[in-house]
Amino acid sequence: MAQSNAQALQQRAQQNLSNEQQTNLATAQNTMQIRMQNLANRQTSASQTAQMAQQIKVQQGTFNQQAVMTSAEQRQQTELANAQMAQQRAQQESSQRQQAAISTLSANAQMDLANLQAESNRAGRQMDADQQAQLATYNAKIAKVMRQAELTQDMEKANLPMSLQIEMQRVSEMNAAEKDTMTAENQERLVELQTLIDFRKTDAQFAQQMDMANMSNEQQMELAMLQDRAANRLCKLYSR
Repeated sequence: MAQSNAQALQQRAQQNLSNEQQTNLATAQNTMQIRMQNLANRQTSASQTAQMAQQIKVQQGTFNQQAVMTSAEQRQQTELANAQMAQQRAQQESSQRQQAAISTLSANAQMDLANLQAESNRAGRQMDADQQAQLATYNAKIAKVMRQAELTQDMEKANLPMSLQIEMQRVSEMNAAEKDTMTAENQERLVELQTLIDFRKTDAQFAQQMDMANMSNEQQMELAMLQDRAANRLCKLYSR
């Protein structure tokens, strides 16, 4: 009887152990499935996030590229419009200077010039040597007046001292009349004066500061030449 009870207790214990093992196994399997599903969800989420980040990056790059292209196109259009306006303004100013130069001629000379120009423009008409020489003389006078007027305007814009204006007119006319026979000294002086004019025109504020500092004409020219050489070196450096 005692042996039978012991066997029954042992069987019950084994049965309880088996049930507990099965429960633990099922729990472990369930936990493992949940962990695997969570891992899969995290991987999917990470993959989707990476894809979205990549798409955003590509879109942003496209937007940036489009913005750069649009900005460059707008800048190019603006520069082109400015260049066209500058060219039109230059043509208008040249035409005005030409009309002003012609007006300095006498009434008879203006009439003679108009007739010669009409004769020159007439199709199939050949002017004789005297007419050609007379027209060339008129054109040379007009070109000289136009050149002097343009130079005077530039020197006034640069607020150049009168002594330098007179000297610039002299070497400029010398350059126009006998460029090939100008001395090296006169050529160098022309470059210095023109550089000073350009410098004072483009940087009026600095030109005013030089005047206030009582810098001499020669000191201003030396500074302008130094600035010009520095600008040329920078241009060569960036063009490499």
